[in-house]
Amino acid sequence: MNILALVLSVLSIIVAFFTLGWTIYRDVYIKPRSKVTAMIANVHASSAVIGPYISITILNKGPGKMYIETIIAKLKKEQNGAGYIQIINDYRNPANPILPTEILPDNKTTQFLPFRVDCILKENIKKLGFIDSLGRYHWVRNKDVKELKDEYRKISYLEKESQ
Repeated sequence: MNILALVLSVLSIIVAFFTLGWTIYRDVYIKPRSKVTAMIANVHASSAVIGPYISITILNKGPGKMYIETIIAKLKKEQNGAGYIQIINDYRNPANPILPTEILPDNKTTQFLPFRVDCILKENIKKLGFIDSLGRYHWVRNKDVKELKDEYRKISYLEKESQ
């Protein structure tokens, strides 16, 4: 009888340590993953078309919630001692959720930045993305940034031609 009690006690301790280890691993080491995309888009509101905008979307692939703090761009070369540009949320645009914002697993949020000659793309940016509440960067794919720059070059060229 004493051996059975001892075996059950040892098994319960093993299960307790496994549970503790899994809880620490889940809460400390597993971080939410994300997918960030960007494109040029128009917004259709009622019967009006508003835009074009630079649409930056972040999808939380889980596990757990993600809190997005701000939009950021990384420059190819430092300008005035700074390697990054923090982009302030456009609060005048009703389509933009106010930052910081919480994103639950399998949900997404989109920020719309103006797409015009004097937009963020006039800077020599290397990357574009979001910063979360833990200070981690979530970048748009390099392919998407290149496509944004190509579109920007087109409107810059057209603007110069019209002058």
